Amino acid sequence: MEKPATPDSQPAAEETIFSQDEFVPGQYDKYIRQARNALFIVAAVQFLFGAFLTYQSNEEPIVAWIGFAVVAFVSALFFGLGLYTKKKPYTAILIGLILYISLLLLDVVTNPASIFKGIILKALIIFYLARSLGDAKEAQEGMKHMKGG
Repeated sequence: MEKPATPDSQPAAEETIFSQDEFVPGQYDKYIRQARNALFIVAAVQFLFGAFLTYQSNEEPIVAWIGFAVVAFVSALFFGLGLYTKKKPYTAILIGLILYISLLLLDVVTNPASIFKGIILKALIIFYLARSLGDAKEAQEGMKHMKGG
């Protein structure tokens, strides 16, 4: 017959406000998933519009392809951040939000009329990214504490 485990027989755990029973990653999934999808949507829209603008460009081919390479790189950044939300959701979403707003501001500086183009999509993306920050921070901290870090 096995002896029941006593508190003395188990290694001391690091003190944390989280317990394995209380921290359920799934409770944060909805908003984090929406933010992840928003990052993937930004990546896809960037890539598709970059390809379309390259196709429609009246610039020299090399200039158009350099522009497309920059847009593809930005698209890859957003795609990578979407994947990174699985490991560090708060970090990935915060970087994505800062990068997205920075790109919007850069676009407004270079073309002021662009602020109103796609305003609903832009607002939705910012909304989904910003709304998920709190849950992502809690989830990331919970994951960190569950791993003992």
